[in-house]
Amino acid sequence: MRVRSEQVRRPRAVTVVGWLFLLQGAVLAAIGVAGLAAAWLVVSGEGLRGLDLPATAGEAAAQALLLLITLGLGPLSLIVALGLFRIRPWAWLMAMALQGVSLATELGSYLIGEADYLAMAMSVLIVLSLNQQEVRVAFAPREKSGG
Repeated sequence: MRVRSEQVRRPRAVTVVGWLFLLQGAVLAAIGVAGLAAAWLVVSGEGLRGLDLPATAGEAAAQALLLLITLGLGPLSLIVALGLFRIRPWAWLMAMALQGVSLATELGSYLIGEADYLAMAMSVLIVLSLNQQEVRVAFAPREKSGG
């Protein structure tokens, strides 16, 4: 078993954000899978009745792009959650970057009329939590002791 020379106590806020990332990753993965299933039904002709299809090719392209981004964000969110739980230096930066992409995607959804206010609120809560001083200190670079 590998032991870090300087063990960092994980702040409670990091634990909360880690759990929020796990939840967000699971939700994004579920949305992505459901979107793929719906797209397959439309393409195969099985689900054309009762589905709210995009009115224009531009709307369809926007929905497809948002679906692809969502599919990528799900697994990345799960990886970042693990990094946050283990206080990995890259996890804070990746978490902030993912929330930036997530907020941009949520804004795109809003602009095409499919706003998800809960997802927006969750992303904002995560960004605010990541910017707490105790969280930033936990992920700050450590000086290596000479020896």
